[in-house]
Amino acid sequence: MENKNHQQENFKSTYQSLVNSARILFVEKGYQAVSIDEISGKALVTKGAFYHHFKNKKQ
Repeated sequence: MENKNHQQENFKSTYQSLVNSARILFVEKGYQAVSIDEISGKALVTKGAFYHHFKNKKQ
């Protein structure tokens, strides 16, 4: 059970990191100029992790 809670915390943490990173980049560069690679890089996660949480940048 403890492992499941840890996984849920990691899931939420990664999600929040991606959202925060995207917001910062969108303000700095504009939505159209920001790539998924940039969002993932700023969040310090893989591109696969991005797609695990979101279908695309619009979501």
